[in-house]
Amino acid sequence: MGEQEGRNVPVIDLQRFPSQYEKLRGACEEWGCFRVLNHGISEALMAEMKAVARSLLDLPMEAKKKKKNVVEGSGYLEPDKAYPLYESLGLWDMGSAQGVDELCSQSNASPHQREIMKIYREAVHELAMNMADELARSTGLSSSRFEDWACQLRLNKHSFKLLALLVQYYTQIWDSWPLFKMTTT
Repeated sequence: MGEQEGRNVPVIDLQRFPSQYEKLRGACEEWGCFRVLNHGISEALMAEMKAVARSLLDLPMEAKKKKKNVVEGSGYLEPDKAYPLYESLGLWDMGSAQGVDELCSQSNASPHQREIMKIYREAVHELAMNMADELARSTGLSSSRFEDWACQLRLNKHSFKLLALLVQYYTQIWDSWPLFKMTTT
């Protein structure tokens, strides 16, 4: 994959297929992940989906907890002792329009939020299936193998502001403790 790429997540350009087959296969074998360029999902749609995710994850805790975890990986995952700065909403199968409807209903999503989630779900699911097809082709497998596979979608929130406040707080405590004050002579 090249010396420079060995230090960076591989980039797969969908406009350059089938010349990207070897690079895609190598990225999966060596990294287990890759970044996709020219995927066809608009910046505007991604920005709108980010705003929807932010608004759903900024709801009060009681509202977020109403999102049932029917299948492992779906529903609301709240911060815990192991991951106190992380929370997420999951959709087990983004290929399922019903799953999006249930998540929207549990979230009391507005009609606009529902529409954005529907459009985004369709676009990302199509991209995932296309990537699975390309990966299958790159290995000589039948691309129809992935048609019925569930594709999970997670909307994540990392509370780095809280972490920054904690660092600031403990820095102030550290600096105010005489034992740790630095003196110069």
